Amino acid sequence: AILNIEPDHLDCYGDFEQIVEAFAQFAANVDPDGLLVCNAEDRWAREAAASAKARVQTLGFEAGADWQALNLTSDRGRYAFDITLRGQCVLSSRLVIPGRYNVGNALAAVALTCDAGGDPAAIAHALSTFAGIRRRLTWRGEGGGVTVVDDYAHHPTEIRVTIEAVRYRYQPKRTWVVFQPHQYSRTRFFLDEFAGSFEGVDEVVVPDVYGAREGGAGVEQVGSAELVLRICKNGGRARYLPTLEAIVDHVARHVVEGDLVVTMGAGDVWKVADELVERICGPDRAGRSARTDDVVSTGRPCAAPVSAA
Repeated sequence: AILNIEPDHLDCYGDFEQIVEAFAQFAANVDPDGLLVCNAEDRWAREAAASAKARVQTLGFEAGADWQALNLTSDRGRYAFDITLRGQCVLSSRLVIPGRYNVGNALAAVALTCDAGGDPAAIAHALSTFAGIRRRLTWRGEGGGVTVVDDYAHHPTEIRVTIEAVRYRYQPKRTWVVFQPHQYSRTRFFLDEFAGSFEGVDEVVVPDVYGAREGGAGVEQVGSAELVLRICKNGGRARYLPTLEAIVDHVARHVVEGDLVVTMGAGDVWKVADELVERICGPDRAGRSARTDDVVSTGRPCAAPVSAA
């Protein structure tokens, strides 16, 4: 499956054209007897998929895709939906995990699983009980009216959709984001995009960049302080605190009932979530990826499920 193609890892690929070419090579490597599904609404995913020797099916929310997610309804950011294949309903289900983008992820999973022979009823049930994975919208704890969530997001698009998802899900009075930039090069390449990713966030706190795969002179030319300045120039509220320890202390002293704290990044920022759970929630309020009372099985096949062949 190719869900989307965007600029990233430019320290490895050099430019966006090379990224698209890498996905085209991926598509060409799918066994001719296999299946490649791609996002009908992403131009570059479609371009890469054109290199496939295998069957190609498209997926999306809009008319024209082979696989579609339709009739979406939201309960505090968690979606129920129907999935169709070329106009025929395959199954209806809902997700425990929030975010419209996760409906797109589910759509790809359904397409591939049905093609592999999966039973639509079993797939619908699995979707409705899947509680997520660690570091993706992971509920870490709640205490004193403060909720702590952790996520791996480290790209501007990931940040935007994650913030949207958790705000709909928890509907906080204030949203705090502790964002740890991952790589100086990524921070430099996407400085403006990162700065615009925190719309609607009340407080952004940024530690030092988590370096990875980087070295040599001049690599630290653009870092967290520059990102904070750019966020503030965009009208946001942001603070640079170099260490995770300083951030834990600052956030713990300033959060109030009704606040949501989201830690984000591909480095070790999850430690902030763990420490905050201890400080403001207490060890008995630590969570997993979803609370037990969130998991409600409502998955079901359509009245007349169809083959994905």
